Amino acid sequence: MSLKLDPKFQSRHALAAMLKSPRASTAAQEPSQQEYETWRNEKPEEAAAVETMVQQMAKGEVSPAEALGISDAELAYAARLGAEQLELGQHENARRIFLGLTTAEPSVPHFHVSLGQVYAATQRHEEAYDALSDGIELFTKLPKDKLPMDLFIDAILLRGQTLVRLKRPEDAISDLSVVLDAYQDKIEKLPNENPRLMDKLRQVQLIIEAVQKA
Repeated sequence: MSLKLDPKFQSRHALAAMLKSPRASTAAQEPSQQEYETWRNEKPEEAAAVETMVQQMAKGEVSPAEALGISDAELAYAARLGAEQLELGQHENARRIFLGLTTAEPSVPHFHVSLGQVYAATQRHEEAYDALSDGIELFTKLPKDKLPMDLFIDAILLRGQTLVRLKRPEDAISDLSVVLDAYQDKIEKLPNENPRLMDKLRQVQLIIEAVQKA
């Protein structure tokens, strides 16, 4: 399946990705100081607007998405497309989309968790850990009534599994214990037995036991 983005979004998505890429600052790609000064003198109002935008982004007053005029609808569309690409096994497409989303709107925890899922699926464990940790930290800052608990616990579970692969058993058990407690609490509150949840609980218990014996 070929990846298709709306041209307007695609151009701004590329710009957003460039904001994070160190390669975007090479001499061949960025204008010289003289060229910048020439442009600034020719178009002082545009230059002032750009400089203000950069200052606002540096202070965290606006996100790159806001500065570039990327709408919430476009972000949501890209997130759906990224999830679809991940499900189809198009990992590089998914990585580019979620990397662009975390750059364009870094305060959204879902984007970081999704990026972590992509990295985990491609065995890039260090990067998966970093992305998942960013997402989990952002989740913890949400009000309790805004926290998507299932996704939050899933992110901690995936990070715990990633820590196992990174051979960090103590940290892995810490995360997996949080997941275990959450599952047990949920089971206790359910009016009827939930076989699927019980199975997930048992799987986490088995992982913890395996890590402790290793």
